[in-house]
Amino acid sequence: MSQSTQAEAFEAFRRLRDVNAGRLRGQSVGNRYGAPLSYAGLHPGAAERLRVSAYPEPGAPPAPHTVCFVVAYDRTPVAWLETDGTVVTPAADLTTAQLRQQPRAVQALSNLHRRAVRTLAQRHDTAHDRADGGTGHPPVDGPDTSVLAADPAAVTRTWWTRISADPAASAEHLRRVTGAAGRVLLVDVVGYGRYGLHTDVLDLDLLCTIEDLAAAAQLPATAVGEWLHLEGASHRAPTPSEVRAAFSAAFDGIHASRHTYATAERDRRGWTALLEAAGIDSRFFDLPAFTHHLFDGGAHDVNLPDHRIAVFRRTQTPATPATLAA
Repeated sequence: MSQSTQAEAFEAFRRLRDVNAGRLRGQSVGNRYGAPLSYAGLHPGAAERLRVSAYPEPGAPPAPHTVCFVVAYDRTPVAWLETDGTVVTPAADLTTAQLRQQPRAVQALSNLHRRAVRTLAQRHDTAHDRADGGTGHPPVDGPDTSVLAADPAAVTRTWWTRISADPAASAEHLRRVTGAAGRVLLVDVVGYGRYGLHTDVLDLDLLCTIEDLAAAAQLPATAVGEWLHLEGASHRAPTPSEVRAAFSAAFDGIHASRHTYATAERDRRGWTALLEAAGIDSRFFDLPAFTHHLFDGGAHDVNLPDHRIAVFRRTQTPATPATLAA
């Protein structure tokens, strides 16, 4: 395993990835390809819990408080994550340097990336043979969008369900489904294009905005999500109002093909009228080159299920970092 910086290591902890940053390391328990776990400095009870987690009895049912990921500094575990999402600081004799790293490890494990949360939820579903929802099967009837939600107080119990364009009604529905007292954690989604696939944090208000914009424009939500990703929204956090303003400026309709869009754009820009006024046959207009020019730097096209395309004007040129600009 190549060596990482400490900053890279703490980000890897959020994703439950094995990482080596010299004195600071993260390791998945039960990874047969990893280095042997160290019990150095642990008190006997903590060492036994880690040992049982790493080497369970064959055929034994999943034990509560099973350790699944360990953060160690100078070979001593300073924090670990259990399969139910609980972060533990095990009883251990720690040096000043280890005590200094412990809160940072706890913070990283308490702020897991949503992909890591889904991994924990999948383990929970498998261990408990859940048949009442879980991570495996989003709804297949009705609309094409679904969200995987959990109560933040019990992140490993997840449910697939649907939301609407109404943020307040959707939030109430998610609370009823998950049993959450307050804001619900969105772990995963389907049907929101590459935005839903790549964004680090899923925001309910923004997903409801996508639903609303898609319905108003008679587009599938995945097309709006694809546009958001192409404009760089997967890597930042635009507000719903920013997305609405950008969509209003960018969406240029549904077209049969790039060719038909370029033809309409040629006419809209006045090229056809100019050619006619000059007595030049429109066949001499290089439509393929114009089409390439439009989609190389001026517009995005998103494929639709019926083989047409949704066209969006770019808010940024390809040479600059893509962001949503109202």
